[in-house]
Amino acid sequence: MVEHLGPSYFNPEQFAFIVNTICSFSSSTSATLRQASAYGIGIIAQNSGSAFHTCAELCLTSLRAAIDFAMTPKVADKQVKKTQFHHARDNAIASIGKIIKYQTEYVRGNPTLGGQLVSYWLGLLPITHDIEEAQCNLEFISDFL
Repeated sequence: MVEHLGPSYFNPEQFAFIVNTICSFSSSTSATLRQASAYGIGIIAQNSGSAFHTCAELCLTSLRAAIDFAMTPKVADKQVKKTQFHHARDNAIASIGKIIKYQTEYVRGNPTLGGQLVSYWLGLLPITHDIEEAQCNLEFISDFL
């Protein structure tokens, strides 16, 4: 909905509700839900323009939770679950790249945050499991440099 309708389609309360709902799944025990949440946060950053500023802190906190989510022994023992775990983490890392890329006004408007965010993102690379997100992030790094 955010991608195709944009935040201006919704009133501010509805947009906040949508963002909160997407972000609420960033620390789900389900890797599939974490991946969808992380991807959704990237789409919010990419398509919400200046409306992102109102939810940026929540989005960044949610992405950090998805990245820091610990792999349990139960997940580590199953290849399929381990792959899902890594895809969720990769999508969270890629979404930080999308924030840097598409929310330059927000990132540049907060120089301390911007420097920390770029350093944090670069320190998490390379993306190793989600090939499409890896390619997009590598292209963005080359443009960024």
